Amino acid sequence: MAQVEIKIGMYHYQIACKDGQEEHLHDLARRFDQRVTDVAGSLKRGADIKTIVTASLFMENEIEELRQKMERLKRQAEEAGAKANRSPELSEVMRSLEAIAELLEKR
Repeated sequence: MAQVEIKIGMYHYQIACKDGQEEHLHDLARRFDQRVTDVAGSLKRGADIKTIVTASLFMENEIEELRQKMERLKRQAEEAGAKANRSPELSEVMRSLEAIAELLEKR
């Protein structure tokens, strides 16, 4: 296991990750830190723990909206598949949508 130091708001954390995933974790931390900075700016306050929690809630809301959208798209694709002959292209789209939905469900 690798150790990565990240900064979120004004806090520094040592986070363990799988070997080879360090850069990915740094990228995630940078993007999340930017969201925290954006939220702090809109709230006109520092990036304290309340701001970090607020940014987390905004992100969780976005994830939930994506889950709902994926479910709608999955239903629409299933309905379209039932109406049309299942062409190879449509089958590939269905597999892609199902894989994305599974990833979102794991979050």
